[in-house]
Amino acid sequence: MNLTEVPSGRKARIESILDPVTRDYLLRLGIVEGSTVECVQRMARGPVVVRKSSLELSLGRRVAERILVSSVGDDP
Repeated sequence: MNLTEVPSGRKARIESILDPVTRDYLLRLGIVEGSTVECVQRMARGPVVVRKSSLELSLGRRVAERILVSSVGDDP
């Protein structure tokens, strides 16, 4: 699944970042393949807000679609 499919409040592990430019950008922010992020909010047809530690980041929908993730744990 991609990042746009993660429900708000759930955590996901980043498996792959398909776009090299996005991969480089997220690397500078400390978000890499293998990182766990929490989906804070998904806006209908808009950005996805994720949190890693104390960093909150709004990612455009097209960018979030290129980030493949897997579910983490039994979050509510």
